[in-house]
Amino acid sequence: MDIVLQIKEEYSKLTKSEQRVADYFIDNYKDAINLSTQSIAAITKTSPATVIRFVKSLEFDGIQQLKLALAADLDSDKDYTGCEIIHPEDELEDIIEKNKINLINSIEKLYALMDISLIEEAIDAIDNARKIYLFGVGASGIVCYDVNYKLSRIGKDVVFNNDIHLQLVNLNFIKKEDACVCISYSGNTKETVLVAEIAKRAGAKTIGICCFGKNELSKICDITLRVPHDERELRLGAISSRNTTLTLLDMIYLAISHRHYPEVLEDIEATRDLIKKLRE
Repeated sequence: MDIVLQIKEEYSKLTKSEQRVADYFIDNYKDAINLSTQSIAAITKTSPATVIRFVKSLEFDGIQQLKLALAADLDSDKDYTGCEIIHPEDELEDIIEKNKINLINSIEKLYALMDISLIEEAIDAIDNARKIYLFGVGASGIVCYDVNYKLSRIGKDVVFNNDIHLQLVNLNFIKKEDACVCISYSGNTKETVLVAEIAKRAGAKTIGICCFGKNELSKICDITLRVPHDERELRLGAISSRNTTLTLLDMIYLAISHRHYPEVLEDIEATRDLIKKLRE
């Protein structure tokens, strides 16, 4: 949704009351098309003047122009069966091309919506932590495996287990000097929210990675990093969200590596030599 993406891009520039209107449009754009300015103001507990200011911030002349733009987006948003946008009649070449376009679009949205100051906060928190606890289930767990491997190779003390029971055992030892990275695309995964709550109570720095919009994880975490809200409800797999989350965490990994480059180079060479011995 191009208009929804535009709203997300402008979000940080809005006032608190305008952000309530923005949240409503992000989560309920289909309903918003049929509502009056007064109705939207009542639902968001703002005022008609606030709704109008929000519309103007998006450079629309009025609410009707914004509704027309949203309607045009809805017309072009076909009922696909997955985020890969595949159809029964597609050839292999079509699937490859669509996947490429999907990947490029997702990454471009990630960069367009990126908050550098929040990423810097996350880098500081992870880099300065005594231990780094990672948590995610399903596709988010796969991302955790990847970042666990990378951070471990540069000498970071990382704690990760995809089993929720073992992770809870690990969290029994989390301290205020630690950081806990919780990954959930929806931001409402019950297990991930529970882990964030436990880490928060322990005084650890909590970093959430989730999509845009209101969710439980963003309410709890000290730092919330966002990925584009471009997965459809009915999907063949968490492809776009996995790719954008991996890319976001790769940036953090590279930034930390850059801070400690000489030592990191030595660590990577040492682990490479150890792995080589397995092949001799």
